[in-house]
Amino acid sequence: MRFYDLQVFSTMSTGEHNIAELASMAGRLGWSGIAIADVYAGKERLEQLKANIAAVQQQVKVELIPAVTLRPADVPELKKQLNEVRHLVPIVVVAGGDYSINRAACEDSRVDVLVHPELNRPDSGLDDICLTAAASNGVAIGVSFNTVLRAFRKARSRTLQYIATNIRLAAAFRNQMVVVSGAQSRWELRDPRQLIALMVVLGAELSHAFAATADIPAMIIERNKKKLAGSLVGDVEVMDRG
Repeated sequence: MRFYDLQVFSTMSTGEHNIAELASMAGRLGWSGIAIADVYAGKERLEQLKANIAAVQQQVKVELIPAVTLRPADVPELKKQLNEVRHLVPIVVVAGGDYSINRAACEDSRVDVLVHPELNRPDSGLDDICLTAAASNGVAIGVSFNTVLRAFRKARSRTLQYIATNIRLAAAFRNQMVVVSGAQSRWELRDPRQLIALMVVLGAELSHAFAATADIPAMIIERNKKKLAGSLVGDVEVMDRG
């Protein structure tokens, strides 16, 4: 089985280690691929990230997927950033927490993953409107190990409770889910089986937990690579008859 972590941060944004160091650790932990999803800071910076990823990819076996994390201040900024990045990278992650951002992300098919919708909230951050929209638009709900790792005492307990709620709701509304490390350093990367175990402990079925680290991320990556290459329009694959 091939495992993919769709959100890892490098030194080009908030991370502590460079792409090569992250790739080396990811390979030792058993990941088939990781998405370097640095925080968006403009097109020029994103193109530089893509070039750095391409250079490191020549030296490592782990697949490195160019990605971006959007942390917009409001919905208009989210829409603006989506217009700028969607055609540039295979993976677009939106950092959730604010309800208006959560809902707008779920309602936009250009978003691949809405991660930690519960962040800094008094609830899980999702309701039936969000979940129905996410299912319709193919937006995966993301569980971030990093939000658990960096929370303490009562805050960690609440975070786990809200993640468990979202796992239950996603199962009820048949939403796709992924689980990511959200690693800010190579030491915060985790064995994929640890992330699977976290999902199971919080109420996910074992098959769904495996899918959240393997089948669903792989499907998102493959689908968007085809779209960027022009071989997939909407849900229709364009066949080369030449």
